Amino acid sequence: MPISGAIEPFFGASLDALTPLGEFIPDEEGSRGRACRRLYTLTVFRIFQNELVQSYNYLCLKTHGEGAVSRFLVRKESEKHAVTFSASNRSSSCSCQMFEHEGVLCRHILKVFNLLDVRELPSIGVSSRDLKALMVWSLREAASKYIEFGTSSLEKYTLAYEIMREGGKKLCCQR
Repeated sequence: MPISGAIEPFFGASLDALTPLGEFIPDEEGSRGRACRRLYTLTVFRIFQNELVQSYNYLCLKTHGEGAVSRFLVRKESEKHAVTFSASNRSSSCSCQMFEHEGVLCRHILKVFNLLDVRELPSIGVSSRDLKALMVWSLREAASKYIEFGTSSLEKYTLAYEIMREGGKKLCCQR
């Protein structure tokens, strides 16, 4: 990335924050985007997309390698994270623990994947407990948008409240 921080010369004039993943990742990496679309809901996919874009702002240095396990330092300015990657089972972990807490691969692991030329995401086994936590998080994110929208005026509040109330009634009847 240029020192000026401009992404236009590197990616071209058509890239902005709303560009879909499949439009700016070259075709050979398109499988990564398609795999994510199958694994994640749209909301979570957008978080993943943001993590992938942000990963290009980080530097990655291999700090240790022993057999199939390697450790990396991924940093941006004063922010530093340690990533461990096992080539034998293609598993990874990061000191930020975003995957453990939110179920989404973080920018630091994605930076290591990019450095190692990992073209396919590892299969992600999500337990039912993790899936429930991810669904709760996703629902909270969606509800927070209604709340934010609904607080801008009394009319919008009434509309947002009615939408949530009706949705609640429909959910209760779905048992």
